[in-house]
Amino acid sequence: MRIALLVGVGSLLGCLGPGDPYPCQSDANCFDHGRQGTCHASALGSFCAYTDSACSSSQLRWSAAAPPSLAGTCVDTTQGDGGVPPDLTGAAPDMTNSDMASSFAWNPETSGSMTTLNGIWGSGPADVYVVGALGTILHSKGDGTWTTLASGGANLNAVWGSGADVYAVGANALILHSSNAGGSWNQQQATGAMNAYLYAIWGSSVDDIYVTGDGGLILHTTDGGAIWTKQDATVKTRQQSVWGSGVDDVYSVGQWDLLMGGNATIVHTGDSGTTWVLQDSGVQKFIFGVSGKGPTSVCAVGEAGLVLHSGGGKWTMQTSGTIETLYAVWGSTADFYAVGGGGVIIHSDNCTQWQSQTSNSTDDLVAVWGSGPDNVYAVGAHGTILHGKQ
Repeated sequence: MRIALLVGVGSLLGCLGPGDPYPCQSDANCFDHGRQGTCHASALGSFCAYTDSACSSSQLRWSAAAPPSLAGTCVDTTQGDGGVPPDLTGAAPDMTNSDMASSFAWNPETSGSMTTLNGIWGSGPADVYVVGALGTILHSKGDGTWTTLASGGANLNAVWGSGADVYAVGANALILHSSNAGGSWNQQQATGAMNAYLYAIWGSSVDDIYVTGDGGLILHTTDGGAIWTKQDATVKTRQQSVWGSGVDDVYSVGQWDLLMGGNATIVHTGDSGTTWVLQDSGVQKFIFGVSGKGPTSVCAVGEAGLVLHSGGGKWTMQTSGTIETLYAVWGSTADFYAVGGGGVIIHSDNCTQWQSQTSNSTDDLVAVWGSGPDNVYAVGAHGTILHGKQ
């Protein structure tokens, strides 16, 4: 199952000390695995914070034993240990975005499956596809009823399409294509993919589609999938998600790379995949999802509540309000939704201020898509399908 592959990366990297006192009384309480930390004040009390490469030189990173609103985030130390800088209040930021609307609610829909559902995409509110383990492909007309489509049996991780052309990707370099809105499916051959696990697919049209997978694999087609060409992505680690705002603005994100300084990988192409440039993520965590509003507002999410935002250049860490791993993010022209472990759903207008929404589910959610900001789906473990709408 995909969940088994994704969960637990943080325990291997462990920048934060799980044995830190909660709260602390002095710096002497903040010594973990050979690292001396600082007992730092906040409006919620004093907690241990440590030097961490994910933060700037004037910042420390709250330990995992701090309250959830602080844990894992960076704190400005320029006001001294006894001060309470503005970002230490632990209170949720003032929110004026649309997620404050009480009329938005998430409700479960019956999928008819107990497998993990890994991907979702639709051409519109009345044409939605879901894919998952054991070759699961489901379709809905947006009426809450899901129909099972035949596929072939291999695990599927992602789905994308354009009109009646729909593509699904998964295990053993599997790329499936339907030219008749899921009526029938044909397998396409990917040159150079070997038996790689494919995790993500995105395109600007049927003549410009990207697929990413294990070992830094990025495939590209300019003819609807008749020929898939392997591209040089400059990285060798799993590429978990791909998204672009257009033909000349595409991002691929994924696993941390020890050969690249241990940071999570973000690569970008501005020339239709001819060259891919590594961008500095600044974090030693696994990035699982990327999406955006457009070229000047791109959002990436990942391990232990990680949220990164880019305005088209530098990536900066944001406070998500959760320590659950975030597996996917979807952006519209209006806002962002991210989903993750334990049924977590968070929402933001700008990828910088986030608010939790009630999912009424404890199952891991691993994919999210919407036809618009007021009609959004999240899918995940045990056949879970949640539909959020006004």
